[in-house]
Amino acid sequence: IGLGLPFLIFDILSKAGLSLDDVYLPVCVSVGGLLISFFQYRLLRPLFTKAKYWIVGSYAAWVIASGTVLIINYTKLVSANNWVLFFLNLFLILFGGIVLGMITGLTLRFLFMYARPLR
Repeated sequence: IGLGLPFLIFDILSKAGLSLDDVYLPVCVSVGGLLISFFQYRLLRPLFTKAKYWIVGSYAAWVIASGTVLIINYTKLVSANNWVLFFLNLFLILFGGIVLGMITGLTLRFLFMYARPLR
């Protein structure tokens, strides 16, 4: 629901005439990343005293990771060879996942320093 909800809403709005065109992906991922971050914060709040930092770390991770995918729009300037573009674009998509994991992992590592003791 979290990440998919903005896509669903903006798809319905596009049928009504509101189109985001080139900013569709970054806007939907930004809004979805914020929703996911908030939902996850609510789950983490009982476990970590500084759980509010999860919203910032997770949101930043989603926005930066989606930025790696936006670079794909410019890879056609690098080469005319479709195979080179295929592997470059695939790398950028996978790299977005790595970036997402690294940032959220660092955020979790920070949160574990402030974990609440289990009762």
